[in-house]
Amino acid sequence: MAMTMSSQRCRSRCLASVLLYGLILCAVQNFAGLNFVPGAARSPSKVAEKASATAMGAEKTLFEKTKNLNKELQEKNGENVRLVDTDELWAVFYTVAGVIATYGFVQFIETLRPRD
Repeated sequence: MAMTMSSQRCRSRCLASVLLYGLILCAVQNFAGLNFVPGAARSPSKVAEKASATAMGAEKTLFEKTKNLNKELQEKNGENVRLVDTDELWAVFYTVAGVIATYGFVQFIETLRPRD
């Protein structure tokens, strides 16, 4: 009796393992064509499409639009940063708020415990 239960459990685990392996294999094959790193090697058709779009005077890429944005923001915010540094204030606020939230959550959990 115990032997049949053990063999059935083993078969179901093996089947689940095979299905999971197949799912992972399909996912890897489907997502293998995606590039998460900008400028990484792409297929020739995508490179040709990008070159033709740029050659036809298409709108600028996001990088070209925002490459000077950091310098502009630093110039605009530079005066405010020199006046007041609020990082330490926010750090204290979030630390105190976190401690209060944790204490409140623990107290709430304690109220759910049955009393005898």
